[in-house]
Amino acid sequence: MKWILDEIKIGWKRDFRLVLMLLGLSIVGIFCVGTACHLLLETKEQTEEYKEVYEDIQFYTILDNFVGEADAELSEQNVGKFRKFLELLSGSSYFEYFMAYTQPVSIENYRGKENNKYGYEYHTDPSETAQDRKDKDDNVQRSTGVKAFWIGDNVIDYFKLRLREGREFTEDDFVLKTDGPISVILGANYAEEYSVGDELMISCYFVERTAEVAGFLEEGTNIYYRGKFLNLDNYVIMPVFQNDTYEGKEVFGYKAVHFYTLRNSGIIATKLSMGDVEEIIKDYSREAGFEYINNAYYVVEYAGTEKINFDYGIELVSFLVSAVAAAAIVAACLFVGVCAANRTKKNRRYFAVLAMNGCGRGRICAMLLLDAAILDLTAGLLAGTLFAAVFGTAALWGTGVLWGLLLGTVFFTALPCIVTMLLFFRRDLIYYLREEAGDADIGQHDGAV
Repeated sequence: MKWILDEIKIGWKRDFRLVLMLLGLSIVGIFCVGTACHLLLETKEQTEEYKEVYEDIQFYTILDNFVGEADAELSEQNVGKFRKFLELLSGSSYFEYFMAYTQPVSIENYRGKENNKYGYEYHTDPSETAQDRKDKDDNVQRSTGVKAFWIGDNVIDYFKLRLREGREFTEDDFVLKTDGPISVILGANYAEEYSVGDELMISCYFVERTAEVAGFLEEGTNIYYRGKFLNLDNYVIMPVFQNDTYEGKEVFGYKAVHFYTLRNSGIIATKLSMGDVEEIIKDYSREAGFEYINNAYYVVEYAGTEKINFDYGIELVSFLVSAVAAAAIVAACLFVGVCAANRTKKNRRYFAVLAMNGCGRGRICAMLLLDAAILDLTAGLLAGTLFAAVFGTAALWGTGVLWGLLLGTVFFTALPCIVTMLLFFRRDLIYYLREEAGDADIGQHDGAV
């Protein structure tokens, strides 16, 4: 063993540049294998989650039509009808119902980004979204309207909205109390200016309250809303409060019946056709006691073009990730093979001399294998360190990633050995000595001339 280690040390000194090149190429190759495993696992997980939520599911929106004669339903005396209708929607065995809608809120002394402001896409002057207002102590505060998305208690779990930091809403967050802060979740675009636990003064037309930041959504979080995927990075996520009063006291600065028009204008997820859903909604309207059951609520099906394109896009991304990763691995293999072949060509006469002086093929093979193992074990450790630095230690400990790094190290250990042995042992050892002798004769002849 000492002889083999000594020979490896001598070989590394003799082929210093080639050894460094092999080490670098092996690091790149092993890193590419680990990255491919990581991206494929991540893409597969995201694809499965997407299909679990959206595949074969139709999404409809419920809208009210309280105009004309039907406007008479918007009376505080009819709160019970709206409450009953919401109970029927939420408890339906035919579909999943989600309270969800966009409704801006105002934040005092806002310090976030411009594109979080309500109407940012339409206003040429961002100051149009801000106004001065007096707080409870009669002090003037600058209040800025921002985008907000209101959700019921089942939205986060069903649509698999992930948090990068903090906590999700709890059951208690959907109950508005007479005093005390409420909880909000902020989109990823707020993360630089705000932190978990920060308090904001939030107001809208039916409530004004201090809000505590419970968490932040992951960047790129989307939800399918009214026929398109709505990116929530720029939104304040508000809980849809489910109580009308608290301990017998009014909690909303707004008529409860109007709040129910928002609660009842949400999203339906089902495998049923639009016609079937319309009949169910009509039955629920009748059961709730609405007098104008033909036009109190109606169902809208938005064009699913964006959803179809997204289905195609997510499959295409998965394919492209696989293709790019495979191309990078193949390229690394080719370069490693060429580099190993050059090193073999450079040292074949030396190995032949060793063989002719009693060193058997087994010992030469053992030396080559140990040489590659030491080299690529070092490359594997460095590639793993690089992977952790780029993707984080949590990604490194994924089972598929670890297997990828391990198999990558084994493969890039075996590849130089296979190339070397195929090139070296395909001829009789005496051939390399004759070749050396022939070169020497040519040199002598040239000298004589």
